[in-house]
Amino acid sequence: MQQDRDNIQAWADVYEDYILYRSSAGDCVLNLTCTSPSTYKKAVWYWTSQSSDQENKQIAFAIQDGNVTIDTSDFRNRMKPAAIYFDGSIFCLQIEPVLFEDAGDFACYFEKTKAKERTAIILITIKVTAEFRMAPVEGNSVTLTCSVSKDSKGLRLIWLGNDNKTIIKEKILSGQERELRLFIQNVRKDEHSRMCVALQDNLPRAVIPYDLKVKEGGLGHTMRKILTVIIISLRLMLLIL
Repeated sequence: MQQDRDNIQAWADVYEDYILYRSSAGDCVLNLTCTSPSTYKKAVWYWTSQSSDQENKQIAFAIQDGNVTIDTSDFRNRMKPAAIYFDGSIFCLQIEPVLFEDAGDFACYFEKTKAKERTAIILITIKVTAEFRMAPVEGNSVTLTCSVSKDSKGLRLIWLGNDNKTIIKEKILSGQERELRLFIQNVRKDEHSRMCVALQDNLPRAVIPYDLKVKEGGLGHTMRKILTVIIISLRLMLLIL
């Protein structure tokens, strides 16, 4: 298997299942490439959702030297073939952007008379959500949740601070754990950035930056204004005296 930030290439003749982690932050692109050293007459991509009981739904189909047919009912207009025609050995799909509910098993089959090859890519998606105690303004508290779509024993989740370096909180998932929460009290507008990092075998698998987008206001903002007025008033009194 070959893998980078947006691409994964799986070899159908290896008969292995590959695990892939992806952020669902809204700008992630995923290119799934199924390839074989042999030439085949037919290729099919199946998808089994991690969030439903539906199994092996056909999402793409192609005949050698023919057009690629896509079922967009689940992915809508976010999924498309990387090439219009199937050449018999490379079958590519592109999903843009990746959503949290895209998590599942993507299985690729190459078929011809009395021969079949298969590989599967297990897509695990990760997202960050924010729940403010009140309105998203300065001075209020918020709980950030970094969630994983599938039980991932041994996966390490880390929350990084505003500098994207300092580890604030971390946990190694076990059993049916799927999330790591971070409580922030008195959010400041100049310290609104946080980042969740997922590591497996001490290697980063997904990085999800999150901007709280807080507005000025709230108790903290009001108190700073009051203190500013008090300080200015005291200075004026000293000048008069």
